[in-house]
Amino acid sequence: MRFYVSFKESEAEGNDDFAEAIVPVTSETIDPIDRTLSLERDLQAALRADPTQIEPGLTISDGGAEKTVSSGRIDILARDRGGRNVVIELKAAIAKREVLGQIAAYMADVEDQTGERPRGILIAPEFDAKLISGARMIEGLTLKRYAFSFSFTDVATRAQD
Repeated sequence: MRFYVSFKESEAEGNDDFAEAIVPVTSETIDPIDRTLSLERDLQAALRADPTQIEPGLTISDGGAEKTVSSGRIDILARDRGGRNVVIELKAAIAKREVLGQIAAYMADVEDQTGERPRGILIAPEFDAKLISGARMIEGLTLKRYAFSFSFTDVATRAQD
C-alpha cells in the first residue's frame, strides 16, 4: 500500500523517476495499526477455513461474513456441536480489560435476537491480567491464546554443482 501511495504521489507530481519514490516495505515502514488489522483478518480467514481448530464440532453460522448487531460487528458467529450460538472475538494484540465489554455486548445482542444465551470465545495472543480476572464473571466466556507455528519442507530442485 505504501509503495502504491508513493507511486501515485510521484505520478501526480509528474516525476518519471519512480525509483526515487519507492518506499521499501519493512516491519519499520508498516503502520502498527495496519499490521494489527491485517493479522486479525488473516487469523479470521484461517479460523473460518477450519473452525475445529478452535473447538471440535464448531461450525460457522454467519454465512462467511462478520455479523452486524446493534453493538458492533461480531468477528465470527458459530455454533457448537450442541447447537448453541458461539460469539467469537479475535484480537491480534494483547486483549485488554475493555474487550470484556465488547464481547459481553455482542453476546447480549445475540441473546436478544435468538432468545437463547450464547457462549463466547475470546481469542488473543496474550491477555491482560485485569481481563483474565473480569472474564471469570462472564458465564460461558472462554479465553483462548493462539500462537503461530511454522513448518518447513524441502522442495525438489535441480542439484547444485
